[in-house]
Amino acid sequence: MRVPDPTVSLGYEHNPPGGGPPVDTLNLGLSFPLPLWIQNHGAIDAARAAVEQSRLALAKLQAQMTSDVINAETAYSEARSRLKRYQEQIRPQSASARASVVFKFEKGGATLVDLLEAERTDNDVRLATAQAMADTASTAADLTAARTSLTETELDLEK
Repeated sequence: MRVPDPTVSLGYEHNPPGGGPPVDTLNLGLSFPLPLWIQNHGAIDAARAAVEQSRLALAKLQAQMTSDVINAETAYSEARSRLKRYQEQIRPQSASARASVVFKFEKGGATLVDLLEAERTDNDVRLATAQAMADTASTAADLTAARTSLTETELDLEK
């Protein structure tokens, strides 16, 4: 709006005879406002404010994306280390303890309650290991999703 829009006009006029010879006229006009006192400062300032607001919104989204990636990486690392601990330490120890109680029970050195308790503990450890596997898979998917960013071209194609 810094430069005003011109207006072009074209006209035709026919005056019938009666008071003189018939006169047909063709008019062509060009007009545009002279912005002597109106400089459209309000509209220009509003457009600049909108651009700055969009720039701040973009920076906020970029910071949120970075935060999401960091949080997803942290969750994945924790889930992976928990799964590794279950697979390499807790599960073998639980299986060994269960086998030991089964051996004692077969030789008469342990009660049925001891055997059932060892079985239950081993089942709990296996269940926790399976949950750790599921958590690791879930956090890996979250990490992949957080690392995936759409470009402006891809966003335009989705419309």
